[in-house]
Amino acid sequence: MGHSLIAMLVVLLGGGMKAYAHDNDDFQKRINEQAYRNRFNREPFPDEKTGIKVSKEIPTAAGAEPYVRSDMKMVLMTGDDSISAFDNARKKLFEMFSKDYGVREGIQLSRDANEQVGDVRSTSISNLESALKDLSVGSYEGCLIHMTSHGTQSGFYIKGQDYLTPDKLNQLIKDACGENPTVLLVSACYSGIFAEPKMEAPNRIILTAARKDRTSFGCSAEAVYTYWDGCLVTTLPTVSTWFELAGAMEKCIEAKESGGGFARSYPQARFGALVKDLVISQKVMTIPFPIP
Repeated sequence: MGHSLIAMLVVLLGGGMKAYAHDNDDFQKRINEQAYRNRFNREPFPDEKTGIKVSKEIPTAAGAEPYVRSDMKMVLMTGDDSISAFDNARKKLFEMFSKDYGVREGIQLSRDANEQVGDVRSTSISNLESALKDLSVGSYEGCLIHMTSHGTQSGFYIKGQDYLTPDKLNQLIKDACGENPTVLLVSACYSGIFAEPKMEAPNRIILTAARKDRTSFGCSAEAVYTYWDGCLVTTLPTVSTWFELAGAMEKCIEAKESGGGFARSYPQARFGALVKDLVISQKVMTIPFPIP
């Protein structure tokens, strides 16, 4: 009788674990549908329009000098394969950061099995952890992380798997990047949950597509990029620093959302005291010696 009860519990628990990821997918589908229905619901008194905040606390640790430039290594990841916009952004940004901005080393993760060719890995939380560790970020180097998918106020959506929560991502970044300059770009609904104080650090720049209580837009089957990823692609060549990029992104998003009559998403930006003036390009500018 005891063995039968144990066997029954194992079956029930096993079925529950298999259904957990499916429940996440169903829940995310409902969130997406709700966001679409409410896309024109503007609040009467908008607040905190820009969401750009700079830490005023300067660390007192020895050698804690502000960073202007750092040799970045990157991880770019998509969480869903239901539309092509996510992988479109991943591939385009990887190309831009590699060719135009001098980021020499990077790892890509995709949720689409058809995209997992060459060095592109399958998206999962454990694979993200491995990718960040594989960068082996050393002295005078930094981390650049871009993630694009759907999302909820629970975390970043990874199809068929658990949500990536702010607590988990914060720990992964701490373990892999430490106190090195770190840039985190999160494109998803409610992605402002990754711009909360517990995610902030003197060495971190965090840009998100929306405030923690807002949806972002552009997740349609015919879209080349989401709104925020599209603005990232188009504004990057027009600025020099990440701080300038945050302002340009805000203007780009406001124009897109206003033009479509959508409610504002209010992208968020957080700048640690050590990285406010960090430049985007990693290319070393050479100045020729004057010809006598």
